[in-house]
Amino acid sequence: MSQSSIEFLKTRYILVLFVLGLLALANYVLLDVVIASQKTGAAEVNISGRQRMLSQRIVLLSQQLYSQRDREPNPEILLDLGQAIELMRKSHRTLTLGDASLGVMPPASEELKTLYFGPRMFVNSEVQSFLAMAVVQYNTAAAGIHEMHGFDFDVKKFLENLDSVVSQYQLESETRIAKLQSYQATAFFVTILVLIGAGLMVFRPMVARVRKYMLELTEAEERFRSITNSSTVAMVVAVDYSGMIIFWNPAAQRIFGYSEKEIQGRPLTDIMPERYRDAHCRGFERAAHSDDHSVIGKTIDVHGLKKDGTEFPIELSLGMWRQDGKKYFSAIIHDITKRKRAETALRESEERFRSITKSSSNAMIIAVDQSGAVISWNPAAEKAFGYSEAEILGQPLIDIIPERHKTAHEQGFRRAANSGDYHILGKSVEIHALRRNGEEFPIELSLGTWKQDDKKYFSAIIHDITDRKQAEAQLRDAKDDAEKANEAKSEFLANMSHELRTPLNAVLGFAQMLQYDPNNPLSPAQGENIGHIMEGGNHLLALVNDILDLAGIEADKVTFALEDININDVMVDCVALTTPLGEPRGITIIDQFNDGLSTFIRTDRRRCKQILLNLLSNAVKFNTDGGTVTVAGEEAEPGFYRMSVSDTGVGIAKKDYADVFQIFHRLGANSMVAREGTGIGLAVTKLLVERMAGRIGFESEKGVGSNFWVELPLASNQDVFIWTDALRVGVDAIDKDHQVLVSLLNKIACEPAGGEELGSIINELVDYTRYHFEREEMIMQVCDYPALEEHCGLHRDIAVQMNNIAEQWYKTRDPVILQRLRALLRHWLFDHVVNADTQISQYANGKDQAIRNLLEPLG
Repeated sequence: MSQSSIEFLKTRYILVLFVLGLLALANYVLLDVVIASQKTGAAEVNISGRQRMLSQRIVLLSQQLYSQRDREPNPEILLDLGQAIELMRKSHRTLTLGDASLGVMPPASEELKTLYFGPRMFVNSEVQSFLAMAVVQYNTAAAGIHEMHGFDFDVKKFLENLDSVVSQYQLESETRIAKLQSYQATAFFVTILVLIGAGLMVFRPMVARVRKYMLELTEAEERFRSITNSSTVAMVVAVDYSGMIIFWNPAAQRIFGYSEKEIQGRPLTDIMPERYRDAHCRGFERAAHSDDHSVIGKTIDVHGLKKDGTEFPIELSLGMWRQDGKKYFSAIIHDITKRKRAETALRESEERFRSITKSSSNAMIIAVDQSGAVISWNPAAEKAFGYSEAEILGQPLIDIIPERHKTAHEQGFRRAANSGDYHILGKSVEIHALRRNGEEFPIELSLGTWKQDDKKYFSAIIHDITDRKQAEAQLRDAKDDAEKANEAKSEFLANMSHELRTPLNAVLGFAQMLQYDPNNPLSPAQGENIGHIMEGGNHLLALVNDILDLAGIEADKVTFALEDININDVMVDCVALTTPLGEPRGITIIDQFNDGLSTFIRTDRRRCKQILLNLLSNAVKFNTDGGTVTVAGEEAEPGFYRMSVSDTGVGIAKKDYADVFQIFHRLGANSMVAREGTGIGLAVTKLLVERMAGRIGFESEKGVGSNFWVELPLASNQDVFIWTDALRVGVDAIDKDHQVLVSLLNKIACEPAGGEELGSIINELVDYTRYHFEREEMIMQVCDYPALEEHCGLHRDIAVQMNNIAEQWYKTRDPVILQRLRALLRHWLFDHVVNADTQISQYANGKDQAIRNLLEPLG
């Protein structure tokens, strides 16, 4: 074939290819446009049709709610209505504004525009009005308002208009696709003509001329080398029984480290570990000299040997052929190091999972697919439910569900197994479960799911919350008791405030008249005594006012002015004020407090002084004539300073220990023992100490005396958290919860690491935190708080961290873990209250009554 013929054919070939390429591109573009148009048309028709169906569903659900307007709405109907409204709103937004992800554009044709925006129809405004009415119905039912109204709307006409929209979308889609298909048919016909012409004028003569040259192409060895050189898999060829390597591709060089030049002519055993070589030689010789080819065509896992002596796992596939009377053996080799590592990691992961489930204190259950058959059941589940693993494996999960919940459980499980409806997954819910003996008990359930080998698996982590529920009941009982005590206190204050203030003001008034009477000047001694009267009286008046604030103290409404104060100076003032009280009875106050260096504590000066004066006055009041009162101070637990007041008085009987800090409690009615007082001093003192992150206690023996002590945090203490007005969110219910949590946190900070009460305090804090999160999330919902989901996510993260650290501490009682828990709680309370919760108040304005009504069932 001449060069000119080759060039001519080449030119025609290139031209044909160019034309075919253009036609192929045109067909591709047309096909793509047709497909896109079909998708768009289908999406438009589907969405508009769905909008029409949703409107019918909304009307039906609203009618059902309207028929139930005289009773509490059905939650399922209410939920379906809310979902239908949201879906219809999204569908209408997609049709009117477009959605690039669906390929839907806003209405473009004049016909659609007149249907949506007039003058033919006004579907857009009708849909907006319809949705607004539906939202009103939903909100009315959700708020529990029984005065509902039906749809004031021509539903039939509205549905006919929506049908018109659907029909128009369908008509325009069919018209558009029909036009594109006609273009596509024309392009296809032209392509056929070009192919026929190309076959006759180009390909036929070309094939005839090229055929004889194809017979003269490279030999099979070159073709084989081209393939093997481009392969990513190591390919090795050895010849005959000698096992000498005659072929070595680049992939083998990368895997083993030998170049082709280095390895050719060397025995195959050079790339095998020593322990395999004898067996290899025997097998190779047997295959070379006989028909024993049992290993040929199989894949085996062995180890290879790199040039640097490193062993590594390989997957080996062997082949064999004959040529020129010789046997050749080929090996396809995969480096499976990564796969083996992955298998090892998977095996270790499974072992860790089994170890975790076996040692977990929480029940962990795994069920599979629609059947809900149990396939994993850990020892904690055995303990909680009473079934052994052998008894429960393979049984349906419904066996541990109470009868009244079984239908709902089956429906939910089937929905989750057959669809993507996992709305309950990732959340913690409280339900009841059933033990083997038929006993029901409350649990907290957290669900998860994953898919493997086309099967869905469901996991459940279960906490037995019987103790927590009992604790919550005890909390409610304690709240009722506190409210009754608060009513008694209020009645006392109302009756006594006038009687306390009037004589005290008279004493102070007469003392001032004596002090400033120019006609009857006082002697220096008299002036000093009057000064003591004035100072003590004024302080006593302040205490009376504090007594009137008792209700505020118990309700956590007292305001603290925190500062770093020198406790030595405060004690000097308190001793000076108390000394005159004991002089008439010969009682001496021994001050061992100021022997040391200055000590600074973080507290409220006036409240601290009130606490110390109350303890000192009690020590004088309940002392014997001629007795002593001793005050002392020292650092106690790290971060706290202890102030003690000891007396040589009547002491306290052990049977009265539990009542010492109770309101209105006095040590007997003997006026010779307690000449004055209202019986609320120690109760107020204890409340103040605890509000200032401290603790109070006493040791006493009947007839010997008492030692009352108070510990308050040093200025350097960073572990406590004192509530001030600066931390108020502005929502009463939330502020109340925060104050309780701060109080519990301080109890944990004050309780020694080995304290007997520490476990119960941590339990109470974890339970109250969960209770607070529930209340706060309900408040955010009723206030339409925009960042609700994000805020709830913070709650979940905090709860998980708190539970994990608390569980570690329960198991180990490790002081380091306790410190981690304290740090987490302190950081969370400050950061969450100051930064996150303060945003809620602006949405809660004017909704106090709605919040109270919402929270009332929770207590």
